Amino acid sequence: MHDGNTASLPILDETIVGELRELMEEEFTDLMETYLRDLPTQLARIHDGYTTGDTELLWRTAHTLKAASGSIGALRISELCRQLEMVGRESSMHLVAPLLDELRVVGGQTEAALKAQLAG
Repeated sequence: MHDGNTASLPILDETIVGELRELMEEEFTDLMETYLRDLPTQLARIHDGYTTGDTELLWRTAHTLKAASGSIGALRISELCRQLEMVGRESSMHLVAPLLDELRVVGGQTEAALKAQLAG
């Protein structure tokens, strides 16, 4: 399932972010700040789903984060969540650990990239 293709995706798609900034104007900052505020909780819920064996919590949270991430241009985290959703739905829990490790790293990179966007 884990095909390693996430590295080819940008942490943050600058085109999508630029379009959002242009379209949303003042609301852009609110959107990004809301995403940043919710991200640690979503990542923790995915991890909790894994550690407790709650596959439904894992895949449902991954699904939600996938959609939210995709909508703001956080493509790498969105793809990782897509993969986590898939393995969670299939209860292939043995495939989750490496994805979680990557998600932790990419989550930090995404957070840094979004903070840089807000600062700029």
